[in-house]
Amino acid sequence: MRKTAFLLTVAFSMFFLFGLLFAQLGGLPAALSELCIALTNLLPVVGMLMVLIAAVVYALGQIMGMETRARANVWATAALGGALMAFLIVTIAQPVLSAVFEGDVSCASGGGAGGGNNCGTENCVGSQICCGGFTCCNAGEFCRLAEPPRCEIILP
Repeated sequence: MRKTAFLLTVAFSMFFLFGLLFAQLGGLPAALSELCIALTNLLPVVGMLMVLIAAVVYALGQIMGMETRARANVWATAALGGALMAFLIVTIAQPVLSAVFEGDVSCASGGGAGGGNNCGTENCVGSQICCGGFTCCNAGEFCRLAEPPRCEIILP
């Protein structure tokens, strides 16, 4: 009885997993571009915070006893390792994703002259945001990552 229930659960899980996979497969490069942009904006900040936390933990551990000092050294080393991994992910995310998806994934989040935001063929300005690397959304709109990505109005 338990084996049958387990196999049935696994079968239903695989069914839903494959359904989700094939439903998202068309917009996968656009979704990965958005994820890559979010990671390249967030991870450097997290990495610097982890470096600061490591420094504070190490310094506080030096004024404590021998056992606490050893634990603080381990924690500080772990925080520095996490910061290093965050910086490594930011550095290699673009080349790896571009190699896997043949250049369809972009991690460029904008910047540039005049406060513009380079978004493929468009140049987003002011409060506009880049939507899937193809178009700019205005204030009061959100980006729906569909095929193709499009801007939709936020309803109250």
